Formats: sequence, C-alpha cells, structure tokens
Amino acid sequence: MTDWVVTYTFIGGASAAVDSDEFAVIAERLEVFEGSVSTDGQGRWFATVHMSAPSAAAAQLSAQERLIASGVSPADAIAIESTTFDEYERLANAPTLPVLLGAAEVGDLLGVSRQRVHQLTQHSEFPAPLVRVRMGPLWDEQAIKKFDREWVRKPGRPKGAFLTFH
Repeated sequence: MTDWVVTYTFIGGASAAVDSDEFAVIAERLEVFEGSVSTDGQGRWFATVHMSAPSAAAAQLSAQERLIASGVSPADAIAIESTTFDEYERLANAPTLPVLLGAAEVGDLLGVSRQRVHQLTQHSEFPAPLVRVRMGPLWDEQAIKKFDREWVRKPGRPKGAFLTFH
C-alpha cells in the first residue's frame, strides 16, 4: 500500500458555487475521511483527500467515494490530481518563487562586470527581467544560466570600438 493525496479542483457549476457556510460543512464532513478543503481566493476551491491505496487509480476511486459521502459531486471537478504523499510533501515544501538576481549577481554568474551586464541587456538573446524595482531589474537565475550556456562569447573588443585621436 502507498499513501496517496488526491486533490479535486472546482470552479463554476453547482458544486463550486459554495458559500462560506457550505464550505465549512464540506470541510467538517471531509475531516472524517482525512480530507480538507481550501480556496485560492480567485474562484477555485480544492477538495483534498489522503488515503492508502495500491495505485493512483484506486486512490482516485476511494477519494471519489469520500467526496460523494461528503456531499460533493466529483463530476463538477475541472481537474483531479493524484500524487504520492512523499511527492505532495516535497512540492508543498518547495520554494514558490524563482531565485532572483540583480545585476551584480548576474555579473558574478557570467563572470563579467555590472557594466557589462547592462550592455548585455541589449543582446537579443538576453532574458528580460522578471521585475524592475527601485534598485534595478531582477532576473530569474535559471534564465540567466540558460543564457550563459547558449551565449557565444567573442573575446576582445568589437571592430571599430577604439577611438582614434588626430
């Protein structure tokens, strides 16, 4: 037997149009079955049930029976996700934001100066910043690492970059 977590996502339809009182009743009924309900605050709500079962399919069938017993129609779900409890825990504990880098950190990662980073932002393949704050742009570390892997570096200054004085 494996420990499973099955989550049903609801939006729209009769079951999804629950008010806070109905939500509390469903939560109380699901507690008996090691289940819970939650919302994302944007019109979706989730019914999650924990159980032991020999397979994901068996876990979904058991979760469906528990939802029906709790007064929820699984037929109104827009998504069903089954995962092992260990994977559920891993995902729940994973960071929800990417690692963000400022120009100095991008320079360290690429082995160039901050000034060169600002020049590289003009490069067509350089990733756009995820956000701009008062201190400057912030980039996703993974996007910068991808750029670094694919960036064809050319040593020296480009032709015509030298100033001549007469």
